[in-house]
Amino acid sequence: LLVFHITNRFVDLRPVLKAIADHHNLDSTMIEHENLEFDLQTRWVVMWRSDPLDIQPAPEWQQGIEPVVWTDDKAPLFPVVDWSGNLADRKH
Repeated sequence: LLVFHITNRFVDLRPVLKAIADHHNLDSTMIEHENLEFDLQTRWVVMWRSDPLDIQPAPEWQQGIEPVVWTDDKAPLFPVVDWSGNLADRKH
């Protein structure tokens, strides 16, 4: 089980995580949590190889996202940066 906290206004890590999930044939889902008391929104991506917690895969979080592959030699930020800062306001 892999859990990634990806909340960020400027960097969209979904394409990188999609590439990882595709490459390793992992099931995945994205969880968005909103805490109205503190005006906080968090976004998490969960990946797994087998179903240890009876989590239902939700591949729709990957729809319309082109994978961005990062390696030790190459990790381009340009494809995943949203300069408008509106990324946290977007759903999926």
